[in-house]
Amino acid sequence: MNDNAKGDFNRHVEVAIPATYVDGTEAPFMVVQDATNRNEIVNTINNFVADPSNRFPSVIAIFAASGGGDSYGSERGLEYDTMSDAYQRFVDTELLEAVKNNQAVRAAYPNLKFTSDPDGRATYGCSSGGAAALTMGWFGHDTYRKIVTYSGTFVDQQNPRAPTEAEYPDGAWEYTEGLIRESPVKPLRIFLEVGENDLGSTRDEASHHNWVMANQRVAAILKEKGYHYRFVYAKGASHCDGRVLKQTLPDTLRWMWRGYPVD
Repeated sequence: MNDNAKGDFNRHVEVAIPATYVDGTEAPFMVVQDATNRNEIVNTINNFVADPSNRFPSVIAIFAASGGGDSYGSERGLEYDTMSDAYQRFVDTELLEAVKNNQAVRAAYPNLKFTSDPDGRATYGCSSGGAAALTMGWFGHDTYRKIVTYSGTFVDQQNPRAPTEAEYPDGAWEYTEGLIRESPVKPLRIFLEVGENDLGSTRDEASHHNWVMANQRVAAILKEKGYHYRFVYAKGASHCDGRVLKQTLPDTLRWMWRGYPVD
């Protein structure tokens, strides 16, 4: 992001803190791009922590809307589709601080702390929000190591005028080419999903805009490199299909947080 650019927009943020969280302890958390799937995520976490036998940590969910718009030239596109650590730095230096300093949050949890353990920091999204999730982990693997993506936009949707265009001219499509394959393995746990009828499913490779092809290729490279990953190819499903989410979210979150210490 251009630190000298100024925008006029509001960002809606909601925070779900499970009843099992003890104020003053360092909480694991998950940043949810576009503030999407709030009810499903909150209900899943609450159901897990309500039963101690689940051994599920007290994960705080932070639902953050984008700056607005979509695709090239938009604030959302700048945040989610840019191949850099800029959005991750924004989350860490501004968003998390805003949550802790929110009046309502401080009244209920005056000593709220977020863990600095990268294994306790997750990021989640669908579409470009999913691309942002992978990019947060890829460029900030010392900060975020748990990644959940539905219909991830691993296509060339980076603004052609972005400063990172020179190094990553194909935008997030670079993940499908040599970026992951030619880099050392990073300590990430990654969930990918794409629908059979996802965006651009009939477009050719030259378009760099086929979500199905992109996700399948990323999954194949992760397997080849030995990453800790899961990939769901949903037959008959469309982009960010709610039916797939409902069927896969509980097991995905359980797998994502497996092995993390429980209070």
